[in-house]
Parts: sequence; C-alpha cells; structure tokens
Amino acid sequence: SRYSWRERIVLSALFDYKHNTPTLIASDLISLYPNAGYETNTPSYLRVNINAEYVHNNNLSFFIQLNNILDNHIVEYGTYTLPGFNGGLGLIFKL
Repeated sequence: SRYSWRERIVLSALFDYKHNTPTLIASDLISLYPNAGYETNTPSYLRVNINAEYVHNNNLSFFIQLNNILDNHIVEYGTYTLPGFNGGLGLIFKL
C-alpha cells in the first residue's frame, strides 16, 4: 500500500506472507542421476517492510527503508536465506 501527503511525504508498506512449501534440494545443478537430491519444507513467514520518502523538490528526495521489521528467519528457494531486520537511508538526486 502507498500513501502520499501533499506529494511531499510518501509512505508505503509491504506485507508478504508465504506458507510453508515443499522444495526439492538438488545436490548439484547438473546431475547425471534424476533422483539426486532431497525434498524438504521451507518454513512459512510474514515479511513486513516499511518505506518513507520526503520529496524536497523535483530533483531531490530523501528516503528511509526498514525491511523485515519482525526479524523473521526467511528461507526462500530451498537454502537461500534473506537477512533479518535491516534498513537503509538514502538520497535521490535527479538531473
């Protein structure tokens, strides 16, 4: 969802829920054996991200991002894990 107040302050949030999913883990990417690997379940998670941006003018804006604010352990695509709570500050300059 996204909310803009007088086109100066822009707030947005992302709520992403994924149910536990069976995943096939391959022991290598190219295998001579069709059954090489094993099946496991990736755990379910709820990811919540919040972004805020202040638009100073058409050329300059500032933003803050807070990602995974619930600090959930997120596993996507088998063994690929995402970082816990993290965030960032930034400056956007347009020519």
